[in-house]
Amino acid sequence: MDCKALLREQLVSGKHIIDKAVEDLSGEEFTVRLPGNGVFATWIFGHLAVSEDWVLSLLTGAEVRLRNDLVSKFEGDRSFQREFDSATLPSRTE
Repeated sequence: MDCKALLREQLVSGKHIIDKAVEDLSGEEFTVRLPGNGVFATWIFGHLAVSEDWVLSLLTGAEVRLRNDLVSKFEGDRSFQREFDSATLPSRTE
């Protein structure tokens, strides 16, 4: 299997895993902070989206596709430790 085929397979597999993980979550559950001073499910999935977009831009040379406000909210620094008002989190469909 060549590198392109492997990457394609991994992205499809990852999408399937994420789809299964979120199919039973309500919009409200996305904005509940996880126990133990955890993060919101919204942050986890937002971070995955931003990370995938960034990696794909590195691999392809294409521009990052996500909006700058989403990138700054979910980038891989310590943004998950910021205090979020759940009212400011993007909706499940956004």
